[in-house]
This record gives sequence, C-alpha cells and structure tokens, in this order.
Amino acid sequence: MGKRSISEVGVEGLAEAGLSIEEAEEFQRVLKDSVNGAKGSDPSEVWRHLVAQRVLKPWHPHGLHQLVYYSVYANWDANSRGPLPYWFPSLLFQKFSAQQPEAYWSIVLKELSVSFQVGPKCILGRSDKSKHGGSWLPESVLNIAECCLMPTEHPRKKDDSLAIVWRDEGCDDSDVNVMTLKELRDLVAKALDAVFSKGDAIAIDMPMIVNAVIIYLAIDFILRGGCKFPLYSRVVEAVPYKAIVLPATGSSIGIKLREQDTSWGDFLSNVNTHSRCAADSWAHIDVQVGDVACWPTNLGWVMGPILLFSCFLSGATLALYHGSPLGYGFGKFVQDSGVTILGTVPSLVKAWKSTQCMKGLDWTKIRSFASTGEVSNVDDDLWLSSQAYYKPIVECCGGTELASSYIQGSPYPDEQACTGEVGLFPLYSGATDMAYSHYTWEQLIGWLMPIMKMFTLRECLYAKEWRRGDILKRTVGGFFIVHGRADDTMNLGGIKTSSIEIKCACDRADESVLETATVSITPVGGPEQLVIFVVLKNGHNSEAEKLRTKFSKAIQSNINPLFKVSFAKIVPEFPRTASNKLLRRV
Repeated sequence: MGKRSISEVGVEGLAEAGLSIEEAEEFQRVLKDSVNGAKGSDPSEVWRHLVAQRVLKPWHPHGLHQLVYYSVYANWDANSRGPLPYWFPSLLFQKFSAQQPEAYWSIVLKELSVSFQVGPKCILGRSDKSKHGGSWLPESVLNIAECCLMPTEHPRKKDDSLAIVWRDEGCDDSDVNVMTLKELRDLVAKALDAVFSKGDAIAIDMPMIVNAVIIYLAIDFILRGGCKFPLYSRVVEAVPYKAIVLPATGSSIGIKLREQDTSWGDFLSNVNTHSRCAADSWAHIDVQVGDVACWPTNLGWVMGPILLFSCFLSGATLALYHGSPLGYGFGKFVQDSGVTILGTVPSLVKAWKSTQCMKGLDWTKIRSFASTGEVSNVDDDLWLSSQAYYKPIVECCGGTELASSYIQGSPYPDEQACTGEVGLFPLYSGATDMAYSHYTWEQLIGWLMPIMKMFTLRECLYAKEWRRGDILKRTVGGFFIVHGRADDTMNLGGIKTSSIEIKCACDRADESVLETATVSITPVGGPEQLVIFVVLKNGHNSEAEKLRTKFSKAIQSNINPLFKVSFAKIVPEFPRTASNKLLRRV
C-alpha cells in the first residue's frame, strides 16, 4: 500500500492491483475525475465522494480497493484524528434518543408494533429505589408472540406479507421457499394446541431452521458443511420427556426414536384439529418493513432470539439458510432471497474473503451489515463492505445478558481518548433486578468488585456497577475500537466459553494425557484460535497432531460441534504459582 497519495496512483499501480492495462487506464481517468469533483482535499471528503460515485465496484479485485482506500488516507494523522473512516453517520438521532428518552421510546414502541393489553404508566419508572435498573414500562401487560404474529397497520404487516424465506443446503438452483405471516401464525397455533399446555417447560436443541421458528423442538442431526452432528442422542441422554424430532434435511429421519417421541411428519398429520433487542436493530441497523434480514446463528446464542424479534416486530422478512454459511451456497441464497440486512461474525467474513467463495455473486441489495461475537479485522471488513458498494458494518458490542448493545454511556467527556474495561450500571440490563438471573446486584458487586478501575486512565469507584469483561479503546474523534475479553474465558466463534469446560473435555480425550491447559490466541486482526497445551503421563508417548484431532472431537461432542482446536503442543510441565495454581500469563 505504501504512502502514495491518491493523486500519485498511476496505471502501473492499478495494474499491479489486479486490473488489465486497458482497465487501469479507464479506471485512472474515472478516479481522477471523481477526486477532482470532491468538495475539498480532506481525505474523508474525497473518500465520501468516491463511495457516492461508486467508483469502486464489488467485482473489482480486493487489491484495488485496498490501494484506493489507503492512498486516499496516505497523509491521514491517526494520532490526532483517529482511525481511517469509511462511513459517515449523523449523530443527531443518537443525541435525540439520549436527551429525550420518553419521546424516543414512544416512537420505538410504535415502530415495532408493540401492542399493550394494559398500557405502561411511563417508559422508565425510577421511584422504587430497590430496583437499581429502574422499572421499564411499569404495570404494562403484553403478549410478545401476538405482537410478532398479528397483522398491523403500522408498521405495515399484512397476512400475506412474507414472514420467512429459506433454502436447504445443496439446493442452490431451487426456488427460495416462502412463508407468509398468516401461514406462520397458523402453524404456531396448531403446534401449541396439539402439544403444549400452560406451564409446560420447553427447551431448544436445534439449529436455526424454519421449524425452529414455529416450535421449540429437537432435531435428529445438525447439518454443517455436509457433516452430521447428532442432537437427538443428547436430548435422550439428558431428559426422559417427549421430544418431537425433525429430519435434518428432506423428509426421512436417520435415527430410531424412543416410544414416547414423535416425528415431525407424524406430528403435523395429527394437528388437524426479550424483545428489547428489536429496538437496537431498528435504531442502529435500521431493520424495517421491506427488509430481508439474514444472520447465520442459532437459538442457543442470543443472536437467534434477537434476529426473530427484530424481524417480526419490525415487519421485516426473516431469511434462513439450512446449512453451513461458509460456502458458495449460502452466498447464493443471500443473492437469490434479496437479503438487505446481513449479519456476520468476523471468522465467517475471513473465511469468505480467503476462499473467494462468494466471487461472482451479487450482494448489492444489501444496505447494511452487522457484526458481533469477535474482534473484527479492518481489511476483512473493507472487503465485506465493498461487496455492497461500501454499505456500513454496524459492530454490535453488547452481551448475552443484555440482548442489546452497551456502548451507550461513559464517565469521560465525549472527545477524551481512553482505554479500559467496560463497566455496566444496572440500568443497562433493562427491567431485571438480577444479574445473570442468579444474583442480586448487591451480591455481584460485593463478591466481584469491592474496588475497581473502570478505565485505566482514572480510578473510579461505583457502588452499583458491573464489570463487563470487554476492553474498549475510545480514540480521538470519538471512535471506538474493541480489543476483546479481559478475563480468562474464550470467545470461540462468537460464543463466550469456559476454559475449564474445554480442559475437562480434553483431559479425558486420551489415556496418555496427564493434564491439559487451554488458551486462546488472537492473530493480528483476527478471531481467537484455541490452543491446547498437554503434559503426558510418565511412560507415555503421543503425537501432537493426533492429540489435536482427539481434543477437537472431544470438544465437539461434549461442548459445541462447531468448535475446533487449532494447535496442540506437548510440554514437559506447566508453569505454576507458589500456591500451585496454573500460571496462565508468563
């Protein structure tokens, strides 16, 4: 990339970036005209104009996108102005939402088709001092399923509106399947009438397929990348209760059912007779009527329910791909279903970019991306945004316990740079007065944080504050950069995972293993990778690669079928403290 300014980019450099000589000559002419047409010489204005003119195309080589972007900002002083911008949102609406919360939330409830059976006394009640987070919508009563499934005039949701579109893996040339709002509502009603009664406990153990939206069920296998991961056997081992079992694909079930269980086909033949997240999706990602929203996820992670509520409350269409999002099939589904909002995790984006599996596809209907779960890579995001003429990528930094995003307040002045761990006040956890549904705020604060530093630049002591565990940097100019976790948990594939759980699974993976230690490493600009260190028993020998394979299988069968071990290393012993505790940081 070098330090060449945009005015110094010539035909030779453009050819080195992947264009033919003829293409380079034409592109240089268009580029020069566009740069000269910018409102000024400030790099941000030049880039804004280049994007508005669509000088860079999604099908251009990524090297060309890199060359132009970094040449525009060749003389940018990051120390005084912050990181290189590529999108320029207005802060006006954010200021309105913070300064006029009652007016803002009244608008939100209307835009999200939230219909109360008993209306709230106010938006946020603060009179009860025992409720540290306040009382959101006090004394109100609503049925969130009714809000999702019933037609409304505003937002305009009709019975024939498309509620869900989907496609099965391996059916790339088939039409996209569709389900209207009325069809979805009827199936949900039939499922509830046929199987469930008031007070029944319902568990989810299935991937994000269309029937997961209809009913909470168990599935016989997860299909990912042509491989089957068993789920039904785990349900059998865990609980004796009745399960309704769906085929992973097609119509036949690949396992033998227990006497009390029912196949999905038999179930249908016998049925003849957290919503706060949606507000963030509407406000930050602009999910609305007419959008088609897709986010590879599952109902076991917070993004599953967030996606459902965000679509059905706003009137957008939910797009589901029944298979692995890593390959061309998923990308073609995004194209064919007309996805306008695409959610990702950074490891997915890295895979798409490195394999070039999305080459030749048209993603230009996308008007907004979203990303969460891992630390993003600037160049990967540049590639992703370029696939839709540089539409924004909204980084959703929040947490499972919030079903929301937390960058909404700080004790520092708006323009002051700082780096430190995020601290949450009870107000940010919504209506609950419990943390993680187990402990009161007094217990959590008393046990975990008798004294704390919220930010490294200044000591702060708050009686009612919770350390989130994420490190953020706010640069000059008011930009935020996420640096990842501050604790010993691991962020694998966007899921916060206990290192102890992984250690226990690996300790039992092979008879030669005496002890394992799990760590995660973050390559420059990429998601975390799992590394297992192992000490062997006396007299035993083994190979690191064979152990790596066994560790991966143990983790996949006991913790998560999508986790994998990137490296395994055999060491003679582990470093320990004087009290014999494992020394994780040397």
